[in-house]
Amino acid sequence: MKKIIFALLATATSISFANADTPFNGFYLGAEGGFTQRTVTDSVVENSSGGGQSTQSGFISSSYKNKINGFVYGLMGGYGRNINGFYLGGEVTVQDDTANKIKVGNLTATDASKWPFASEYKRGLVFGVGPRVGMVFANSMLAYGKVGLELSRDKAMHQSSGGNISSPPSSAAGSYAASSAYTATKTKMVLVPGVGLEKAFNNILARVEYNYNPGAKIAQTANYSSGGFSNNDNQTIKYTAHIIKVGLAYQF
Repeated sequence: MKKIIFALLATATSISFANADTPFNGFYLGAEGGFTQRTVTDSVVENSSGGGQSTQSGFISSSYKNKINGFVYGLMGGYGRNINGFYLGGEVTVQDDTANKIKVGNLTATDASKWPFASEYKRGLVFGVGPRVGMVFANSMLAYGKVGLELSRDKAMHQSSGGNISSPPSSAAGSYAASSAYTATKTKMVLVPGVGLEKAFNNILARVEYNYNPGAKIAQTANYSSGGFSNNDNQTIKYTAHIIKVGLAYQF
């Protein structure tokens, strides 16, 4: 009986040490950073009145897009199991980015005039959680896919940036002053899929990862006066993003 017990203990110990030496097996904590390209779409339906005319419903029903580049950075950590080459784990992330620049675009009115507007979609600090599933090959390489659920407090800004309008909705052509900046802040949740490749250098894990963020949108209504016209804007600002990151983590 003693021999059997010692044999079982020896086997369990050997398995424990083998698991400890298995790449991608256990807890890890690290940092990541990279590049993001965010496409912000500003859509407006505007009703305008003034200048001796009755209210013009849908005087502007147009949109414009801006591509905004920036850096993304944050922390990540999680736990995974390498089960005979099949990897299953979960990960949490905290990240921020610099893709929050105000951009100007033109909206086209029903009379073909161009009205300059400015917009911004700024994500707050992003908290993410999700599974990672993949395959281990060449003993130290992991190819994986993930779907992260990300939560952030986002802010959208829209502003008539003014300018010289050659053909407004009457004969009152001229320079129009900028309106106030209208902002709305909301908590948004998005599912962000991604794929990555990770290599183990003993306890150091190095990775490169691509994510596609299908985005969220924020709607608001703004009322302002400009050049003798009263304007009612129904605004929808939304974004999508492509993100590529590199990261380093320590496996415990």
